[in-house]
Amino acid sequence: MLDFAKLHLHWRSNRKKGIEYRSYSLARSYRDGGKVRKEIVFKLGKLSDEDADKWRYLLREFKNSPNMVSKEKIIALSGDRDIPITTLPALLEATRKKRFDYTQADLDADIQRYEEVGKRAFAEVKDPRVQDNVCYPFYGCLLMVLAATLAAASSIKAIQEYIQQKTALLCPLIGISQPPSYSSLWWIITRTNPAALNQVFIGWIKNVAASLESGIRNISIDGKTLRGAKDRPVHYVSAFENNSGLLLGQLKTEEKSNEITTIPELLKVIDVDGALVTIDAMGCQKEIVHDIRERGGHYIIALKGNQGNLHAEALNFFDQARSADYQDVPCSRATTANIGHGRIEKREIVVTTDLQWLECRNEWRDLTTLIEIKSTRTIKGKTTEESRYYISSKRMKAEEAGSGIRTHWGIENKLHWVLDVVFGDDKSRANAGHAAENLGLFRRMAYCLLKQDTQGGRGFASMQRKAMWNEDYVLQLLGRFIQQASQIVGDV
Repeated sequence: MLDFAKLHLHWRSNRKKGIEYRSYSLARSYRDGGKVRKEIVFKLGKLSDEDADKWRYLLREFKNSPNMVSKEKIIALSGDRDIPITTLPALLEATRKKRFDYTQADLDADIQRYEEVGKRAFAEVKDPRVQDNVCYPFYGCLLMVLAATLAAASSIKAIQEYIQQKTALLCPLIGISQPPSYSSLWWIITRTNPAALNQVFIGWIKNVAASLESGIRNISIDGKTLRGAKDRPVHYVSAFENNSGLLLGQLKTEEKSNEITTIPELLKVIDVDGALVTIDAMGCQKEIVHDIRERGGHYIIALKGNQGNLHAEALNFFDQARSADYQDVPCSRATTANIGHGRIEKREIVVTTDLQWLECRNEWRDLTTLIEIKSTRTIKGKTTEESRYYISSKRMKAEEAGSGIRTHWGIENKLHWVLDVVFGDDKSRANAGHAAENLGLFRRMAYCLLKQDTQGGRGFASMQRKAMWNEDYVLQLLGRFIQQASQIVGDV
């Protein structure tokens, strides 16, 4: 009897008639006098990439099984070129037990379910291809693009290369025998309607966010430009939930200045009930304030000169309060400080909820609080001061106000930074058709899938490497997407 768990797939390069190929064997490594040696247990010979991947999968499976497998069993397996890739149970049910008694009937049933849910999840996205010349299912191509994006593929070429390398893993999931070509993927990515694809993303992520909700929600709304698409840069306005770290939704704007009109549309597709919504000065508009309160949320919004009267009144109040050393002035105060990397920053936070004197307060829905944050920064001996002002519908003390405002920048350092540095959002040079938008959407879908696994402290780069190397993990992520999508389309 042979301990199958100690075997691995070994190969060496050979050349015959000028053509290079790999010859595979099952091998065992062992130590001999401090040296690591290799023993060839059984020669498999020349294998296709698909058969080699099947053997790798079987070896991984048996490493998790205590069973001892005889050499005769290995010979029998080597002669079976139709060894089933039992991946769908991992995809649809994260249990190892089912893998070992997985039948063809189970496989067929899960493939059918997978196809039904996939088609229904992407039902509103129109296939841009001519229907009499279609070789690959549309929903399957979109899922393969998602799988490649999870493994850090950031261009159409990289996506196609990943799918080629993972043919044995991905093709059985959607019932095809060979991967789509570069031109097929190019056409789908550049021609698919990004607005329809975005609706799929928003519907899916709303369901995910609802299942992960806990405690007080703090939602930041901010804009971002995909700078890599220089010919036609794409601007997004995004809503980010800071506690869960999930992107709740996003909408495209033609120009950054159009965020004012896009924010109300974004508020219609995300749930802000009971949440504290923070926006920069671009969102300081009476209509936006009204929409947030109408939907049950509270707001903290930056106040600048774009609202002349209100900004001037706030500045005048805090200047007079400071000159009186806050004597007999109804306000709450707090100070914070950060020291590090040669930088000292001190913040003085002043909050007032006594606004009877403010004549224009009724023009702003439920305006309750004015906030001033005075920052003093010392960098390399040079000191600068800056005062910032905010309005809010929530009655709160200075400490809470300062915390809520600082939390807003989570959208920059938790979302935008990760998309740029880890997912290469700004490095993408895709300009053809809708490629920049669609690839950006897939990166955000991948972000939200991976984010659900980073709660234990692992970073995104680590999870991407795991998705590159660990095929079971890719299947687990795709399975999670299918399960969550099935809840949206009503599949049990």
